[in-house]
Amino acid sequence: MKLKILYAIGLSVFLAHATVAEIRTITLAHEVFVSNFTAPASNNGIVSFKPCRSCDRQNVAVNNATSYLVNRQNVTLAKFRQALHGVRDRDNEVVIVMHHLESDTVVSISVTL
Repeated sequence: MKLKILYAIGLSVFLAHATVAEIRTITLAHEVFVSNFTAPASNNGIVSFKPCRSCDRQNVAVNNATSYLVNRQNVTLAKFRQALHGVRDRDNEVVIVMHHLESDTVVSISVTL
């Protein structure tokens, strides 16, 4: 009987400790209007964007591992830039920038047109 009580207490302490895990943000997703976004010039360049109209501009590096998506399809940086160039209403179309905080790089940029 005492063994069951000790087991129950031990299990509850273990579960209580497991639920106090630290939550860390690893990647931030920024929804940016195309008018507040500048695509990188090269695969190892810099993407520049304003997360909100009153926010300061952020400049974050991209690298060869950064993926570019147009309408949920992987494309090259050149095709991504070409798709953005054709956007007419730049104040209403949104680009999603996935910023990996630990490496301070952009892992993905996507747009749905």
